[in-house]
Amino acid sequence: VLAGAKEAYRILAQQKGLLTLLWMGALYMFAYMPINALFPLISMNHFGGTTWHVAMSESVFAAGMLLGGIVLGVWGGFQRKTTTVLLSIAVMGIALLIAGILPASGFIAFVVCCAIMGFSAPFYGVQTAIYQEMVRPEYLGRVFSLSLSTMSLAMPLGLIAAGCFADMTGVETWFAISGIFIAGIAVVGAVLPSIKELYGGTKKDK
Repeated sequence: VLAGAKEAYRILAQQKGLLTLLWMGALYMFAYMPINALFPLISMNHFGGTTWHVAMSESVFAAGMLLGGIVLGVWGGFQRKTTTVLLSIAVMGIALLIAGILPASGFIAFVVCCAIMGFSAPFYGVQTAIYQEMVRPEYLGRVFSLSLSTMSLAMPLGLIAAGCFADMTGVETWFAISGIFIAGIAVVGAVLPSIKELYGGTKKDK
């Protein structure tokens, strides 16, 4: 397993943009994954809602995700797939930030933010297509395994951090801070030369 992970890391390191995408994905999952688990807390504790409000926010998020998946399936995203991924991350971050700074009376606006967050989520999956384009088929399994392992490690760490932080400062503050953090990932990714160079000349790793 470790040998496979090491080989996958070596393959990604041949194009620094791919390695950057890997670590960006881990950071994104660290901040993003706790959000779904925190919908009940922000709906009830901050907005003063009931289980109905929780169901509404989660259902709207799911509906937005379904619609986003349909749009992505029909459209396919931008020609430069990194643009699709970074825009997805940016929209998610902005929606989270807005959701986190809403007043207690702003539940309707929060539901709109949930729809936007859900809609943006599927477009991040274009990262998989980037790997498929840039990595030779015989190495894809190891690369996907490394990517999944990295994100799987980031998820529980994010849940722990979110739980501790939300208890200390309030769940809405975590939404706002995670939104800033996620939007920051998109901004950094947009200016990094290694990301820009990915589609400067597509060449499969050897």
